[in-house]
Amino acid sequence: MPETFKNALLQEDYRVKYQQLLRSYDELLHLYNALDQIIENSADAIWVSDANGNCLRVNKAYEALIGMSRSEMLGHSAKSLVGPVVSDICTTHVLASRKVYSFEQTFY
Repeated sequence: MPETFKNALLQEDYRVKYQQLLRSYDELLHLYNALDQIIENSADAIWVSDANGNCLRVNKAYEALIGMSRSEMLGHSAKSLVGPVVSDICTTHVLASRKVYSFEQTFY
């Protein structure tokens, strides 16, 4: 097989793979945006943290419940809210036990 033909096939293969990758990216972006809207517009207060309990995201219901803006919470640990803001926070128990945890919170 001539080298130029091999190169043409390889380029076509890369083009097809690139187009597939772009389609996959568009699908993921669509799903991300849909999930973002679900989280943000949920009536339930949602706190998303990393494995260390540091806040990655909160929704507007959480802001309203806690009385703090998300910019005040992002990057801070769940433990930093316990005491001055709330009596307890579920994230601290989940991190300690690595199990599902339910409890009643008191807000000050």
